[in-house]
Amino acid sequence: MKLFRSAICISLLILAFQPTYSTHIVGGEIELTHLSGSSYKLALILYFDQINGNPGALDNSVSISSFSKRTHQQVGTFILPLVSTSSVAYSYPDCSIPQLRTQRIYYERTIQLPPGEYNEAEGYYMVFERCCRNGVIQNIFDPGGAGQSFYLEFPAVVQGGQAFINSSPRLFPPLSDYACLNQPFYFDFSGDDPDGDSLVYSMAIPINGHSTPDSPAPPPSPAPYSLVQFLSGYNLENMIKGEPPISINQQGFITITPTETGLFVFSVKVEEYRDGKKIGEVRRDFQMLVIDCPQASPPEIIKVVDKYQEEYHSGKSITYQANETDNCFHLTVRDEDANTRLVSKIIANNFPENDLVFSGDLDVIIHPEDSAQIQVCLTECPTLINEEYSFKVLVGDNSCSLPMFDTVEINLFIELPNHKPEVHTDLDYDEDLGCYYGEFSIDELSSFEIFAEDSDLDSIWLQGKGVGFDLTQLGISFQNTQGKGTTSSQLSWTPTCATLGTGISEKLFEFEFITSDIGRCGIISQDTACVQIKVFKDPIPNERPKLQINALPVDMQGRYFNSNALVGKSLRYEIIGSDEDNDQVEIIGLTPQYIFDSLGISFQGASGPSPQVATFEWTPTCDFLNEDFSPKEYEFDFLISDQTYCDYATYDTLTLRVTVTDLSQIEIRPFPNAFTPNNDGKSDVFKISNLPIDNCRDSFKHIQIYNRWGEDIFYSEERNFEWDGRGFPPGIYYYSIEYNNAHYKGTISIVGER
Repeated sequence: MKLFRSAICISLLILAFQPTYSTHIVGGEIELTHLSGSSYKLALILYFDQINGNPGALDNSVSISSFSKRTHQQVGTFILPLVSTSSVAYSYPDCSIPQLRTQRIYYERTIQLPPGEYNEAEGYYMVFERCCRNGVIQNIFDPGGAGQSFYLEFPAVVQGGQAFINSSPRLFPPLSDYACLNQPFYFDFSGDDPDGDSLVYSMAIPINGHSTPDSPAPPPSPAPYSLVQFLSGYNLENMIKGEPPISINQQGFITITPTETGLFVFSVKVEEYRDGKKIGEVRRDFQMLVIDCPQASPPEIIKVVDKYQEEYHSGKSITYQANETDNCFHLTVRDEDANTRLVSKIIANNFPENDLVFSGDLDVIIHPEDSAQIQVCLTECPTLINEEYSFKVLVGDNSCSLPMFDTVEINLFIELPNHKPEVHTDLDYDEDLGCYYGEFSIDELSSFEIFAEDSDLDSIWLQGKGVGFDLTQLGISFQNTQGKGTTSSQLSWTPTCATLGTGISEKLFEFEFITSDIGRCGIISQDTACVQIKVFKDPIPNERPKLQINALPVDMQGRYFNSNALVGKSLRYEIIGSDEDNDQVEIIGLTPQYIFDSLGISFQGASGPSPQVATFEWTPTCDFLNEDFSPKEYEFDFLISDQTYCDYATYDTLTLRVTVTDLSQIEIRPFPNAFTPNNDGKSDVFKISNLPIDNCRDSFKHIQIYNRWGEDIFYSEERNFEWDGRGFPPGIYYYSIEYNNAHYKGTISIVGER
């Protein structure tokens, strides 16, 4: 080791003879982790001084309380049992000293944070207070009587009516090393966030709180909490003196070059942000031991030579060719100290570290008169191709407490020339379209050739596809091909009427032909050719089909066919469609089918070779007259279309206009008003065969016959009634015939002997 242990022991003995007090807690923090629903894991992590700590101060359980940030009212208290203890390892175990040992003490339990209790927009905080700090701390007043407060802020568990899931940052690892006087010291004090929130680190004054030696674990108290009192010359910007003093960047990396020995307390604040808004905070208290170590010199990279045997300096940029085996840098390293064991490290700025490999004097002990040769080589096919590489090579020694490094930064451009393959066709190129262009006629076989070439003679592939359509579904023949340096394939196509669609005379189809090569290191280059093909057809004459109803007259415009329909009388028409070109025709009703159905109309369309006949049948009822039983007009529309080869369909229409009329009704006509019921077969009964007909407006109800004294002797609701007069003497009788809207009266006579 470059740092002799005897020197370390002397420095620690000097510290040991200084006045001491009851000491134990080195530092720690609170963690809150969401599990599920309103369940959370609450943990307290304490770091205990195993050398100077008072074993009686190791608690079997701790009490953490939560408070509202808005009112500072206590919301809950949680008792956490001791779960485990473990030793904190040094970053470099060879630098460990027996006088500095730290123990990690872990308390944990599952708690509930109900939404009904933790819903204030301002959020909440938790605190644990415990006394006391190490009595030999040198930067605060009365360290042995100073308490510690471990503090955590967290947001409401429900926001805007929705569950707000959040876990606090996990801060690991703890500070596990000592620092050396007047030597650079660094440590990664950062953690991570389970939710992916942003973390920002800054130095903070440690919190003292309310605990004292007489009340080492006081009842929970809300904020504000008192801070430790720094001795003169110490403050937030100078908690541990140095050139520079202790500081932490926003990523959590602590640096210092201390200028005095001793034990010093400091605190780090970690703020948690989501979507630019702060949602939480955690404080970590800790202490740092600074001792007077023997001065050590860092290793020195005295020379860097590139593959071209030229000396390289930081800031220079050179070009290397990928797919070569000698893409290396050669580093010559010296160290002024004896017995120096070198360690090497690569920090890659924009690529995986395994793109670089070390070789040479990697495990060697050198002396001031010696030098080591280290080689850093790029793999044959690195991750970044035709891009700039940026990385640092760190060469460190075995100084304690941390290695000292020298660094060289290397920038190089990794080049892999690969000429792009080219694809073209034997069609003409249209500058305005930016595509090759051709025209195909339906029912004719057409083709063109596609060529792909690569000047590097790489393996190339040629592929073709339709833009918005599938080649095989349109019957297009094209084979994807491959070759070495060159390949070609032919596209063949016989478009059909289905290619265009009904009524379309021309249509544009676009193709993409892609060629790809695979050069050295698997680098792929591509070229694409656009091809547009217009598919067209020559127009074919087409006569328009015609619709007619032969039995009906047509109006002057030749559109309306007029018909009259009587209520209760069946109506039947044949709608005839014909086409002079003998095309396939189809007759349909333009009037919606539900209207036909609602009127009780039977209509059957027709389709097939010209001519075709569709039938229309209807027996209207009184329901289809106007409310006053006056005639009512109905219109029904029909269409015929033809189906020609690749052409627009042509059409004809007609309208059937039907006027529904009620049956005509006339007054009752004269009828025989005498009869002889003598069974001679002549006028044996009284009946009326020419009663007014029933219609929608008026209809027969009944007939009544009376004798001369007004007695009702016959009644019938049948239109075809018959009265035989049996049992009644000859004479005059009276009849009354009732309709809905009419009333007929008269006399009848029974004549002859009975």
